[in-house]
Amino acid sequence: MYLAQNGLSLAERQSDGKYRNTWADDPAKLTKATEVFVFYKNLIDKGVINPDGASWGWEEEDTNFALGQYAMVIDGAWMESREQQNPEQMKDVAITAPPYREKAATFFEINPFYVYKAGKHPKETWDFATFMNGKEFQEAVHPNNSPRSDVTTDNKWGKGFTVLAPTGVVFPPVPLGAVTRDMIESLGRTLLKNEQPEAVAKWLSASINKDLKQAGELSGN
Repeated sequence: MYLAQNGLSLAERQSDGKYRNTWADDPAKLTKATEVFVFYKNLIDKGVINPDGASWGWEEEDTNFALGQYAMVIDGAWMESREQQNPEQMKDVAITAPPYREKAATFFEINPFYVYKAGKHPKETWDFATFMNGKEFQEAVHPNNSPRSDVTTDNKWGKGFTVLAPTGVVFPPVPLGAVTRDMIESLGRTLLKNEQPEAVAKWLSASINKDLKQAGELSGN
C-alpha cells in the first residue's frame, strides 16, 4: 500500500507481455522505494510503535488491536468478528482512509474463484461459482466484504470500507508466493536487522526479479 501511495508497482508489464521490477533501473523510483523503508524504520527509531510489534504477523496484529493494545491499524472488514469477540475494547473503533504521502491508495484484496476447464463437471462448477457470487448469496453470507458493488451495509464495516474501493490497488498478475515472502523479509531486514532503507529497496527489487525469473514471468528472459 505504501509503495502504491508513492507511485510504485512491485512489477510492471513490459512490451513482451512479461513483468519486471524497475526500481533499480530508475533513480527516481529507487528513491521512492527507499522512502517507504525509511518510513518503517522511523516507526521503530522514533518509538511510534511497540518494538515487539516489529516481529508480529497479521494474526498478532489483529489480536493485539482487538485487545486495545494500540491505537491504529491498517486492517479490513474481517475485524467485525473481532469486535463481536471484544465488544468493550473495540466499542469506539472507527474506519477512516489511510494517511498517504503522494496519492491515496489502499490494499485491495481479491479472492478469485478458479474453474478448471478439464474438470468433470465444468458447467455445474461454473453455475455454482456464479451462484456464490450472486447478490442473494452475498447479501446472506458476505454483506460487509462482498466483491459486488451492490452488496454492502450502512454500518462502519460495510460502507466504511466500500467507500475506499476507488483507491484500491492490487498485486500484478504474477505468481506471488515468493514475492510476498520477500516483501515480509524486507520488513524484517528493516525493522529487526536495522539494514539501511536504500539497501533494502535494492535487495527487494532484485529479489522480485529473481522470483519472476523462476516463475518464467521475467521480461527479457
